[in-house]
Amino acid sequence: MQPPPVIKSLLHYMMHVSHLFILDIIFNKSLDILFNILYNFTQIINIIIKKGAENMSKEKTKVCKYCKEEIDAKAKVCPHCQKNRVAS
Repeated sequence: MQPPPVIKSLLHYMMHVSHLFILDIIFNKSLDILFNILYNFTQIINIIIKKGAENMSKEKTKVCKYCKEEIDAKAKVCPHCQKNRVAS
């Protein structure tokens, strides 16, 4: 007597899951190490990206020594107070 199709598919699924579980047990340490390496690598890349963005934003602007507003680094006249001299 054949098992019903539902039982047959359930058994097939359980076998598939058990194989994955066994592979997970075997490679658990390897996967943990790989995950930690990838996670740390992405953290380092994010830090580098943030530092680069901070450096780029610092280079593009400066502060007017009269009104203390942030202006474009290439500006000769402050657009806020119209003074000719700006601090670096």
